[in-house]
Amino acid sequence: MGKCNDIDASFLVRNKLNVKPRPYQMNQPVYVGIDIGTTNTCAYTITQKEVLEQVADENGKTLIRSVVCFCENGEVIVGNRYASKTSEVVKGNVVFNAKRIIGLKFNDPRIKQAAKSCQAKVVEDANGFASFWIPSQKRRVSPIEIYTRIINYVWSRIGLQFRNVVCVTITCPAMFKNEERTAIMRAIKDSDIRCPVRMINEPCAAAIYYGVNYQDVNGVYAIYDLGGGTFDVSLISVEDGSRLKVLHSGGNPVIGGQRFDDQVIQYLQKLYHEDEDDDLIDEKLQGVNPESYHNVRFKLMEKCREAKEFLLSDDIVEIELSDYMLMIRRLFPPENEDCLSDPDAYNLTIDQLNDLIKNDVSTTIDILKKCIEEKGYSLSDVKRILMVGGSSRLRLVRQKLEDTFTKERITYTVNPDTVVAQGAAQYSLHKELRDITIEDSTKWDFATLVRDRYEPLIKKDTVIPCKVEKDYIITRDHEGWFYDQIYEGDIQDPSSMKLLKYFESEVTLQDDPLTVRYTFEVPEDGILYYSVVEVDTGRVLQERTMIRTDWACLFVIIYPSVYHLIE
Repeated sequence: MGKCNDIDASFLVRNKLNVKPRPYQMNQPVYVGIDIGTTNTCAYTITQKEVLEQVADENGKTLIRSVVCFCENGEVIVGNRYASKTSEVVKGNVVFNAKRIIGLKFNDPRIKQAAKSCQAKVVEDANGFASFWIPSQKRRVSPIEIYTRIINYVWSRIGLQFRNVVCVTITCPAMFKNEERTAIMRAIKDSDIRCPVRMINEPCAAAIYYGVNYQDVNGVYAIYDLGGGTFDVSLISVEDGSRLKVLHSGGNPVIGGQRFDDQVIQYLQKLYHEDEDDDLIDEKLQGVNPESYHNVRFKLMEKCREAKEFLLSDDIVEIELSDYMLMIRRLFPPENEDCLSDPDAYNLTIDQLNDLIKNDVSTTIDILKKCIEEKGYSLSDVKRILMVGGSSRLRLVRQKLEDTFTKERITYTVNPDTVVAQGAAQYSLHKELRDITIEDSTKWDFATLVRDRYEPLIKKDTVIPCKVEKDYIITRDHEGWFYDQIYEGDIQDPSSMKLLKYFESEVTLQDDPLTVRYTFEVPEDGILYYSVVEVDTGRVLQERTMIRTDWACLFVIIYPSVYHLIE
């Protein structure tokens, strides 16, 4: 495995705290794991002596907010320092929660709800994907760019202490589809990292950390991953702490911390309307001034998030709204100053929060049970439930899991905020040492559409890496145009199938028949790749390439003695 180029030592000069690396660290081989979460990013380094060290920001904070601020003066701030730039937040120059929309088309049903938590305005880009409009930049900024900036920031922090980074592993939600995975991979390729980079699923990384660091771990484990934006569950078997096999996966792309915050907002709106006979946040204001409306809603959402987190350990929290009401008055001055009253703070109890989120939490438990039972296992066959993601700390989540599996089988000894990054770092090291193996599988069906029926190319739960070939045999009777379409989703639910790629070919034959072979493969990163060759001659029409839906249609034009591929 190759090593990256030396990281620019000028980072030492630019670092505001002038952090000095320990001399012995600078040139020793080091391996990195990065977990870019919806809310926070966490990264770890690990040496060949198995010493794990968490990457910190300029102020020593080890959970780095997944936030990028584009200041009016041209400065770009990544991470926790955005909090000092409240004016930029109000102006819509700060991007939160980019993970919720990365790789999604603007018309995806999930965008409408996700956009409320991103702070920056979500718009459609030239290829139909969701993007952000940043006023200070006077341009659209893609979620891919946000990811790249977060990766580069973490990479620069690592560069303060290490130059000899051998390998980096970046994690991805297990149920992310091809579009989302390719978007993350493009962010990685656009980043400053120049050493080998691997991408693995978040539940696998969590299982690796547990397998490497705990004794007597052989058995079947369920990874319960409830983060800020999504819910994932994976059933994994572990042998000797080093051989992991993903048996099954499931999840829900919208259940997570942000959804719970929305439910608290709706609860406050209900209380306020009962007390004041008015709206706490008037949806009509969105048509008057969308940017200001968005800022007001974000302010309220942050208050609700803080209240939810306070209830992790306390039974009641007071949500003060006076500063929120002042913001409403400033951004939307009323015709009559008395028409807006400043309400007293509202209380939220743990029982009230549990009542708000109980249906979603029950849904996650049902998904977990289904994931186990669909592979022929009983709940008693699962040795332990590994908790991942900040929202797995919620008291109702833990109570429901304990009721279903017993308290003794729920793992609380591992930090759910950091376990994925720790496991990713250990995967980087042990993959290099070749003493760990992962047998993962595809999460969705890849299929073509034949006579209004989906015909699978690569079925869900196929072990990866995997490869399939499809030949097109073209005779003079079919000379002219032919096409094919590649879809991704669950064939059992046709409404879930989404078009990934439209292949169209114009053919003029010299040899009859002519065979063109498409090869589709899914490697460890879970992304669908393709290549095209003319079988008889071996002529390569398309080198191995990621399938990306934002490219133009693929045209393979075959003439008597000329073969062209035009994108």
